[in-house]
Amino acid sequence: MYEGKLARVWNTVTGVLLSEKLHEEGIGSAVFSPSADRAATWGSTVVRVWNVSTGQDLFPPLQHPFPVRHVEFSLDGGRMITCGAEDSFDKCPAQVRDALTGEPIGLPLKHGDGIVHAAFSPDGRRIVTSSEDFTSAVWDARTGVQLTPLLKHGHTVMAATFSTDNRWVATASADKTARIWSAETGDPLTPALRHRGLVSRANFLADNRHVVTGNGLGGFSTWLLEVEDKPAEDIVALARLLSGGGVTDSGRQISLKQESMTNTWHRLRARYPADFTTTPTQVEAWHKFEADEAVDLRQWAAAVFHLEQLHSSRPGDTALLERLERAKKRAAEAN
Repeated sequence: MYEGKLARVWNTVTGVLLSEKLHEEGIGSAVFSPSADRAATWGSTVVRVWNVSTGQDLFPPLQHPFPVRHVEFSLDGGRMITCGAEDSFDKCPAQVRDALTGEPIGLPLKHGDGIVHAAFSPDGRRIVTSSEDFTSAVWDARTGVQLTPLLKHGHTVMAATFSTDNRWVATASADKTARIWSAETGDPLTPALRHRGLVSRANFLADNRHVVTGNGLGGFSTWLLEVEDKPAEDIVALARLLSGGGVTDSGRQISLKQESMTNTWHRLRARYPADFTTTPTQVEAWHKFEADEAVDLRQWAAAVFHLEQLHSSRPGDTALLERLERAKKRAAEAN
């Protein structure tokens, strides 16, 4: 727990105070090492790491030239990473450190702006950073060398984490989306997972087939990551079709010389009809999402349209009808 300049460690079962630590600076947050024998506390520009049992610093406080936003230990507890950001556009690098001495390991991890979050991969070999420059990046945790192209969003990336098998990265952004990427190549693996507002967190469940995202206001959504079992050539053909001309592994647009887009459409639609149809449940979920977002944005005409579509499929829903009438009234007032 933390309050003002005082951090305390308690036994959560008995409520007995185990140790306390007085800081010279205010404390913004705290985190335990995986073994729970050490803790890091940070506030303003200072990070302290201390022995939980004795309350003694393990090494002198780590001073930063910018406000610290996040500190995290590697899974084995041997290393830690610190990162931060400030109101200006100054670059604020993250740094991997020895968790027992505080000494830096490898190069600083640099973005074009502040870094608000950083996380180790479960195997400890890589780090993913999240930046105010609208990108994430995957780095070698030993050397600090960037391993993938930047993972790009439309606004600040609030957080990013690895899957438990180290293969994927999930990013959460203020652009109202989360995304899943290859941790090896940086390629996007899913469409953007759209939300109604800022996405503050994205974490894989243990099966690596589900991702839980948080909106920063206490709300959470769970997403199923379906594993594609189509032959590779059909996946490539579908990707080219959806891109309106085709995409190579490097992301460059190419033309479908092997087969016309019309023929590709008919061939794939015949082979995978479910991929070319939409269920009533999916349609209803889409209208509900769009209606909620239109209300949030006070776009009343759009809200009326989507609520009318919902009402046509659920005519007996009185609460929905009342909501539709309110939206119609607001739309009329806006005109």
